[in-house]
Amino acid sequence: MMAKKWIYEIKSYENYPLRYGAVVDCDDRRLLVDCAECGRVVEFRWMFASLVIQNEYGQGYAVCADCNAEERRRKDRYDRHRRYRIIRQSL
Repeated sequence: MMAKKWIYEIKSYENYPLRYGAVVDCDDRRLLVDCAECGRVVEFRWMFASLVIQNEYGQGYAVCADCNAEERRRKDRYDRHRRYRIIRQSL
């Protein structure tokens, strides 16, 4: 199954091959699922919605806490760089 992954540098989505056990949501919060990014098996209740790996409706696939932290660091770096460019251009 294919998902789409947001690439900050090019501001566009690319196709992303999903891992077999990756999910967006499930009824049983204690179900073991695969992280969409690294493949680590974790109970769904400890997962986060991905900021970059999404289905065609924009819902984030479940990712583990480590991958979520890395996604947030990457987004923060991009936002800081973008704000710096905007401020510098206005001077």
